Amino acid sequence: MSTDSINHVGYEGLRTRPIAISIETKTESRTVEEAKVQLGVWVAAQVARIESLAAQLAAAKKAAEAGTGPDQPQAQQSTASPSAIRMPDPSDVLSQTVFPLIDIQSDTWSLFFARVTPSNAAQPSHPGIRKPASNIQVFHSVPLGTTSSTVQTYRLVKSLRVLRNWVDTDFRGWWDGFLGLSHDEAGGA
Repeated sequence: MSTDSINHVGYEGLRTRPIAISIETKTESRTVEEAKVQLGVWVAAQVARIESLAAQLAAAKKAAEAGTGPDQPQAQQSTASPSAIRMPDPSDVLSQTVFPLIDIQSDTWSLFFARVTPSNAAQPSHPGIRKPASNIQVFHSVPLGTTSSTVQTYRLVKSLRVLRNWVDTDFRGWWDGFLGLSHDEAGGA
């Protein structure tokens, strides 16, 4: 994986584009529980990556406040005041959003929501396995629609449009806040 990727996957096309909704597709032979496990693994990896980014952002902010950033000589003081660098509290930032997860079983589409709550408990260390420090809850599914009939397909399309609107507004705004971007810096999101 590219260490400068915003996501938990190494695909170069998603390096600077946060994954908004994870989708698991299964045939009728696989259970909803198996899909929930896979979606849970993905959201855990995504949360672990966001926690890692929060740590990197906090370190960069600390370096900027001390005037020892990577682009600054040790003796030179930072020209940016600490209050000019907006950095959210990493322990709180993940609890400010939800992670939508879609499960497609044959022709039926369902939406789950994952919610993150900070955890103060120390996580056991496993070499090579990066676990999120936060607790993750996956909530029951909401039917989005099916592709079994024209009416249900229209319902599905309407549901997907609502999700797209959430991604374009709330989710984008959450990432902008997490990264400390103002409305202008974020490209008018």
